[in-house]
Amino acid sequence: MGCIFSVEEQRKVIYAGRNMMDSSQYYSKRTLDSHVLTYVLEGECNLKIGDKIVQAKKDCVFLQSAKIPFETIKKSPDKTATMYIHFAPNLNDSFFSSPPEDMKPPFVYVNTLVDASNNIEIKRNFIRLLEGYDSGDTVRQSAHLNIILNDLSKNHLYEDSAYALAMKIKKLVNDAIPHTLTNKEIAKNLNVSVRTAETTFKKCFDMSIHQYLIYRRVELAKFWLKFFPEQKISVTSSGLGFFDEYHFSRQFKAVTGMSPTEYKNMFISKDSAK
Repeated sequence: MGCIFSVEEQRKVIYAGRNMMDSSQYYSKRTLDSHVLTYVLEGECNLKIGDKIVQAKKDCVFLQSAKIPFETIKKSPDKTATMYIHFAPNLNDSFFSSPPEDMKPPFVYVNTLVDASNNIEIKRNFIRLLEGYDSGDTVRQSAHLNIILNDLSKNHLYEDSAYALAMKIKKLVNDAIPHTLTNKEIAKNLNVSVRTAETTFKKCFDMSIHQYLIYRRVELAKFWLKFFPEQKISVTSSGLGFFDEYHFSRQFKAVTGMSPTEYKNMFISKDSAK
């Protein structure tokens, strides 16, 4: 879970500073109109951001995206120290549960929780941005913020290994079409348990492996129905690995809300229909 940012846009820092927390600080569920990046210098912060539980320890950065609800789930230890940056959302900023596969520069994806301990430049640029904020240098603030966002997007994620596994599962499913790999075959191929494969994929993409397979097949079917409407639906169905035309039609309608024939007819011109 995280947010997409363009690192080539001017950004407005609303305010930035340092904070020394104690166990009395507690946030009930709320939302903000701004994005907030927080660097934990000492101690830890425990929040729920959206549907994600975030436990940010020393040298971690967590992102609270604008309009996404958050709340404290556990009070921070005394003397928890942080640096924070509140910045205004830009038009192209977008919240996503996982990085889009088709994302290209200058857009980057920043996870809700990032381990910054192996990249000292992230901490240094936080400090430089705070210095720019104190001096009123808006150009410097924007430049350092974009550098921070870019570095965070490349840095180690806490769920990195889980997300990498989920992406490998996606690739196996995609490459196997029209054949269907069982979850047992997928798990064996990746040397993990079936339960690990299933729960990891569900956690990363909010759908089961089987649901994803159906989704991908339907997306491919939409392509064939749109650009090759003369092809028989039975051929499209068998070519994508559906059990039969009835099964294909039922799954297609469940995903798109219309039958394959109705979808295909949207792209057949009146002239060709005569």
